[in-house]
Amino acid sequence: MLPYPAPPSQQPAWLPAPTWPAVIPGWPGPAIPFGTEAAYYPWPTPRPSWPWSPPAGGEDTPHQPVPSPLPLAEETDPIETEVPPIPPAVKTEVEFDLGPGPADRWSETPAQLLPEAVGIPQVGPLRGGLTLSELLSKRIRGFSDRQLTEHHRIYREYFSKFREVRTKLRTAERGEASEVFSRYRALKTSEGIAWNGIRMHELYFDQLSGAGRPAGGRISEWIGRDFGSFDNWVKDFVACAKSARTWALVVYDYYDRRLHNLIADSNESGPLVLSVPLIVCDMAEHAYAIDFGSDKDAYLKAFLMNLDWESVNSRLGEVLKMEFRM
Repeated sequence: MLPYPAPPSQQPAWLPAPTWPAVIPGWPGPAIPFGTEAAYYPWPTPRPSWPWSPPAGGEDTPHQPVPSPLPLAEETDPIETEVPPIPPAVKTEVEFDLGPGPADRWSETPAQLLPEAVGIPQVGPLRGGLTLSELLSKRIRGFSDRQLTEHHRIYREYFSKFREVRTKLRTAERGEASEVFSRYRALKTSEGIAWNGIRMHELYFDQLSGAGRPAGGRISEWIGRDFGSFDNWVKDFVACAKSARTWALVVYDYYDRRLHNLIADSNESGPLVLSVPLIVCDMAEHAYAIDFGSDKDAYLKAFLMNLDWESVNSRLGEVLKMEFRM
């Protein structure tokens, strides 16, 4: 790019040439009127440092282009761009046993038919959560069948991708692992995203019920103990949920043996170490946008109204059966 406008010989015919003098910073001498080549390229080639003096021999060609001091870039790319081919995954039509969950929804590769790899345990059956028909049969108040169907589809996608990732991990090259980028790192990151996506959605769906019973039992007592009152907990939980981008959680922390409201802004961030989710609220837009639009307050009111406190008490009871010692 030239440091000044194009010289008069290169200006469009419709553009009149200015007539006022050009003042060039550092130029040794009077102002140079526009309309001359020197007004646009006042220095010789190559450009000298100021103060300027004519070159020896009187040869002054100020309008010639300045050659680039840098050599042209080589056409060949020194970076290796060839990517090794990904080994094909084992394919089979054998039905995978998902245990007591919805085994009729998807067909996957059984773990015993996959090649062995160091550090990858056999893919045991996951619980699978509720089927769509079971979820819709709950008649959750305030949530349409379309909203629940779309939300359940997101959960099924997590489940499907988790199986795919675990299959590909068995043939991933460990020797090329890198924290910057490697196929193994990408798969392990996706494994955590899908795994937590499955577990969080299963906890979310399982705790919802159309019964709308008030809070009671041990969880109600512990909420009063750790938050001062049930109303205090509701206010803090709603604020926590409205601040969350993905999950709002009530967890039991094994370290201090108390309840806490927490935020998890993504599947891979998860709750605190040594804490277990008791109440899980999905704050991603796919959980409420169809029925509630952007009205988070209305969604949270419906969520709390449909919260099955018997289910939450059952979770707390199972958590208290385990004991971690630091």
